[in-house]
Amino acid sequence: MCKINEYRIKIDEIDNKIMQLLEARFNNTEEIMRIKKKKGLNKLDKGREDIILLKAKSHGEEVYDIYNYILKISKEGVVKE
Repeated sequence: MCKINEYRIKIDEIDNKIMQLLEARFNNTEEIMRIKKKKGLNKLDKGREDIILLKAKSHGEEVYDIYNYILKISKEGVVKE
């Protein structure tokens, strides 16, 4: 059981880093949206989304699915504004 707890501690550390990075990602996305709004630019960039998803897919189907969801949440935030 000791080995399991060691792995759980490592997973908790990784999860904390992921959560911090996701928060930073969403904050940066909000800043980009503010800039685009000021400059009258299109809020959505399908080309950029395709590049991100292609990169995610190269890390496996699970990573692709997670990024697909992250982008979905980001777009929902954009639509609300």
